[in-house]
Amino acid sequence: MYKEFFKTYQSENPPLTPLNIIVAGKPSSGKSTLIKALCSDSSQTIVQAESHTAGIIPSSYDSEELGCVSFYDLAGQSEYYASHEAVLHTVMASSTPLILLLVDCRKDQSLILQDIFYWIHFFKCQVKSKSGDSQPQVIIAFSFADQIQHLIAQMKANCSKDAMKHIFRNSVFHLAHCYFLDCRMSYSNELKELREDINTCASVLRNSAPIDFLLHCFYAFLLHSFNLQPAVQISDINNIKEQWILSGMDPNTFPASDSDSSLSSGEKFDFENEPTFEEENPAHLLPDNTASFVKLSKKMHQKGHIIFLQNHKIIAHSWLVINREILLHEINGSLFAPPTFRHHHGIVNTSTGVVASSTIAKQFPHYDIEMLIGFLLHLEYCQKIIDSSILELLSAELQFSSDEFYYFPGLVSIEKPQTVWNSLAGPVVQCGWILRVEDATSFFTPRLIQILLLRVAFQNAFPVKSWNRGFECPSICRSCCVWKNGIFWRNEVGTECLLEVAEQSQAVVLMFRSINTNIQDNNLKKLLFVRSSVIRTTLKCFEEICPSLNVLEYFCHPDQVQYPPKPCEEMALYSINNIAKAVCQRSEIVMCDNPSFDNLILSELLHFEPFMSCCFRDMFDDANQNNLISENDMEAISGCVKSERMFIALSDRDGESADGVILHWKSKTYRELRCQLAKFSVFGSRNLQVSK
Repeated sequence: MYKEFFKTYQSENPPLTPLNIIVAGKPSSGKSTLIKALCSDSSQTIVQAESHTAGIIPSSYDSEELGCVSFYDLAGQSEYYASHEAVLHTVMASSTPLILLLVDCRKDQSLILQDIFYWIHFFKCQVKSKSGDSQPQVIIAFSFADQIQHLIAQMKANCSKDAMKHIFRNSVFHLAHCYFLDCRMSYSNELKELREDINTCASVLRNSAPIDFLLHCFYAFLLHSFNLQPAVQISDINNIKEQWILSGMDPNTFPASDSDSSLSSGEKFDFENEPTFEEENPAHLLPDNTASFVKLSKKMHQKGHIIFLQNHKIIAHSWLVINREILLHEINGSLFAPPTFRHHHGIVNTSTGVVASSTIAKQFPHYDIEMLIGFLLHLEYCQKIIDSSILELLSAELQFSSDEFYYFPGLVSIEKPQTVWNSLAGPVVQCGWILRVEDATSFFTPRLIQILLLRVAFQNAFPVKSWNRGFECPSICRSCCVWKNGIFWRNEVGTECLLEVAEQSQAVVLMFRSINTNIQDNNLKKLLFVRSSVIRTTLKCFEEICPSLNVLEYFCHPDQVQYPPKPCEEMALYSINNIAKAVCQRSEIVMCDNPSFDNLILSELLHFEPFMSCCFRDMFDDANQNNLISENDMEAISGCVKSERMFIALSDRDGESADGVILHWKSKTYRELRCQLAKFSVFGSRNLQVSK
């Protein structure tokens, strides 16, 4: 009965399949004007659109020629790029889009290629291909061609599809076509050919894998019942659902999907999967209890169709962001608007990125503040400040006695400081780690930089008992200071850490040092722990945000740990692979990757690496990790404990004796030993290939 009903419903109310078109380009390249021209049925010249697009402007268009199309008009100003990535992450999760890239052909040839390289890499980091997905299509539109008629022949030769192939070689994208056009001429031959090309790409991109029929019903129900509301609570959905059933609505009159209510392009019903909700009446296509709503909402969230903000205390108060485009346009467009934009209200005015919740509520009075904050936290635009000492200081300085405070890295306006730390006299333990992009045309994206600074600030910037502000960088009152592309902090035992995205966003530089002249065991332990923790945080963030980016990992010579850092080409760099090779072969020497510098003793490079002294093959063998440590290996551990530094890594309790440490590890497994050493290792939980 279910299958027959579903087939009847599909034939009478088929889901529309909009094509998502992402329109991108630098400022004033004609993006908004081209969208107006594509959606125009008039033969009149289009009036040029407003030059300052705020955030992302979503729009829909339905015609016999293009079918159902959803445009995402991306603002070209760099202040919006990080928030663009958050939007694209959700848009691309639901379907494979068509990318329409606008380039001003009046620019110099080198700048044109630079723009194309930038945007292709920008989108590359958002693509997470799944089995069955179509290859993302790219159309390049060279705008303002009418203003360079005397050069158009040469430009077409230099920037044709064939000439652009080298940019897309070994790329995840397919270059569909290149056009030279006047964006205002909706009736031109170029615009006609562009529409035909869009239609051709749509036929490819709309052919996606099938989905569960219930998702379509649920999404159509939400948009029909709540119209243009950007977000609703589960309690509101339950109330509407009960009213709908009590009204005795015929199941065959269930609201059909309008142009905005399809899940994603090309998704087909999978009739092999019957509904998961056991109901005798086919009218009950939707869940009738909160637990089922949560389950279905999470599934929709995972597929990128909605954003589910779960309230773990009161489930019925959880939010479903069903029209995220409205929020993304209004919030991103206003919150991150450059000062010259009319959308910049000046209410959120901060140089350090710290904003009170009442300030956010004042800027967006039409939205529920709980939903709004949850939305911002989910996209990792900000993080809540919970340290009591910081809250007291903020409340006193900003005169908000009972307010909540949030840190937004994207709102930090402080420029790069000239100096952060000064040279120190006496013995100093220091270490430098670098994560560098392999391809000269690639870079770490703005969103990666913001999320990295956000996570590092809240996971590793410790409160201090006494704070010396004798350097040129304002503090954000969390024992650290921040600037647009970096962060510096110092913990209570004198360990200083600095992270900065350098070299035009092509390298992440991480520096550590202990300023104590007499390094005590506990201080060294904290230095090693922080070093390992921040490296793990950085690598995890990179794998989440830019998994397709090829990177190289190095440590630099300790004598070159300085600020500002030198260019990588001028540094003695030692790759993580060479370090791992030295550890696994138990060699004291690490080869330098820069032939202009000498090899180095491992202990001088890292100061201490626990796997160097205590590296057993069974620790990295899945079949043997749960075995107890063998007698032979325990003898090696006993010898290692005599070393002051290995004792630090193996001891978990203050005041513990060497004999107590040895006795403790006699009853432990290789897995437990590996986890303990990973806390202080530059390798973290990564595998090492150890020979017998």
